[in-house]
Amino acid sequence: LSSYKFPSLKHCVTGGEALNPEVLAKWKIQTGLDIHEGYGQTETVAICANMKGMKIKPGSLGKAVPPYDVQIVDDRGAAVPAGEEGTIAVRVQPTRPFCLFSQYL
Repeated sequence: LSSYKFPSLKHCVTGGEALNPEVLAKWKIQTGLDIHEGYGQTETVAICANMKGMKIKPGSLGKAVPPYDVQIVDDRGAAVPAGEEGTIAVRVQPTRPFCLFSQYL
């Protein structure tokens, strides 16, 4: 990485899986930039992210990105308390967010 220069790079985003703190630190040392982690799928775009201005917390997906109403739910669809594991759910009622995929052709 040290043999590359990124003079035009202004903002870095990653997704797919959480980065470990060592990767985040090395990238910051080499580029001077933080990597903002996020979560999304092809059908949703980014629904959660560590957005610019937020403190980077390694391994965190950040907060819901507007216009999404995102909650972590249990197997019955009930919201779980903060810090508990569950499934990421996006509310689509009363209206589906404009950027949420609606169907395959």
